[in-house]
Amino acid sequence: MNARLTIAPGVVIEFEADKGLEVALQGALIANGTASQTITFTGKQKVKGFWRGILIQGYNEFDHVEVAYGGGGGDNGISGNVTLYGETWSSISLKASNTTFSNSGSYGVYLGVGSDSHNLSNVTFTSNTRSSMYAHATVLPGLASGISLVGGNGHNGVATGGHVPYYTHLPELVWPALEDGATYLVTDDIILEADVKIAPGATFEFKADKAFYIRNSQGAFAYGSLVAKGTADKPITFTGYSKQKGYWKGIMFSSSSQRNELDHVKVLYAGNSNFYNFPANVKTNIGLAGTIDQYSGYASPSLKISNTESSYSGGYGFYIEGEAPVLHHFSGNRFSNNTGAALYIRANLVHKLDNNSRFSNGNGFNGIETEGTVSHNEEITWPTAIGAMGVHVVGDLFFESGVKIISATNKPVSFQFDSNKALHVRNNGYLIAKGSAEGPVSFGGYPTPQFTSNWQGIFFDSNSSLNELHRVTVSNGGMSNNPVLNPMANITVRGAAKVVNSYISGSLGYGIFVSRAATVNTDAKTSNTFEYNTLANYIEE
Repeated sequence: MNARLTIAPGVVIEFEADKGLEVALQGALIANGTASQTITFTGKQKVKGFWRGILIQGYNEFDHVEVAYGGGGGDNGISGNVTLYGETWSSISLKASNTTFSNSGSYGVYLGVGSDSHNLSNVTFTSNTRSSMYAHATVLPGLASGISLVGGNGHNGVATGGHVPYYTHLPELVWPALEDGATYLVTDDIILEADVKIAPGATFEFKADKAFYIRNSQGAFAYGSLVAKGTADKPITFTGYSKQKGYWKGIMFSSSSQRNELDHVKVLYAGNSNFYNFPANVKTNIGLAGTIDQYSGYASPSLKISNTESSYSGGYGFYIEGEAPVLHHFSGNRFSNNTGAALYIRANLVHKLDNNSRFSNGNGFNGIETEGTVSHNEEITWPTAIGAMGVHVVGDLFFESGVKIISATNKPVSFQFDSNKALHVRNNGYLIAKGSAEGPVSFGGYPTPQFTSNWQGIFFDSNSSLNELHRVTVSNGGMSNNPVLNPMANITVRGAAKVVNSYISGSLGYGIFVSRAATVNTDAKTSNTFEYNTLANYIEE
């Protein structure tokens, strides 16, 4: 229809099977009824999906209207009782008030790319086969209060998904929370290259293996961003449509925007499969990783995360890829019941974590996984954590600047090394590790169901007078592929170190090995406790 069609109050239009009404770009549909004389579009038979529905690409008005039993599909892209399509840069608005969309064979209303939803008021969705309505991710900002989405629909809420390009809306899109317990259902990946803010209390349920990507716009020097700031009583939730571990893919931040933030957020049941810019088989609820842009080069991702729960992942709770990510803030987060470790993070970033997060509640490993080199211009302190701080070392650690590890009461710190891995303190680095009876610090092998791994041990190759182990347990070291180069010992001192009041046991070789040119405290042999070391407890060249 390319003309203007006005329908009088009280008119009932019944459609034969598989028929519909299409309003072209040049056309207009004006259907303004009254409270006592409703206009009705319906099927000749009262069967869900009996007719196709109304496809609109031009101007429209609906007031005191009922649209029922459409959504029968067919060609022309009709996907609901009423379907709108426009262009990203020239939107078509659905203008509807005091209107009911019901008994669709698909969605009550389908708002595709180039439509908008700013002009909906007192609109009701009932008994539709799929979601109450579908709104492309670019359309979500227009959803207003006063829309009744809960009423026996296949999904009581708004289905969504799609790409939000950087030029869509400036300066910011705001996605509202839905009322009366309605939720968003993510049926396709969401890809953000624009700035988006989500209102407190919003819930997004993701279909199987779907993902939420926040990324830079390739070649446009524009950074997408997500600001999801809930409150203690109105958290923002990202979860699976089915509540099972590893149901959806997760949230991936590869955007360089410093706006990216999660606060009072729940991320649940993701970790279905790996993101494209992650190592194979790495699955996680939340990911942070950079990308390569052929125009601007490597982009360092950025994120602030606080008061956030990450649980029931099919892999990690949170995975930070590489050493380039910028973790602006990390505090008060909780990780529980994840299949893998709570968090993977490179050693150079561990000091960004806080003392008030919890990593130890039913995870495959109750703590963090780490590896790599620490190199800073100043001394950094590794955190403790509520409950305990487990550190699974999956690759060698190299401390090339000062690292302090101080336990707190009821906050033990436990380093567990994979087989044949080591801690090297070298160059200008130093290690200060101090435990207590109420908060022990330990370095040992990673326990498996069959045995506890033997690792290489701690190597003090730096000459810093600050190197110190005090009230520390070091066990199950002494593995060496080359005993001439790396002696078989729990602790090897080739530079300088002070070791006091510590428990040193289970070495495949020596408890402490001190090379000829090294400096060690004179009571190192007598002020520590040694047990079960294979070759000797203490030896000096």
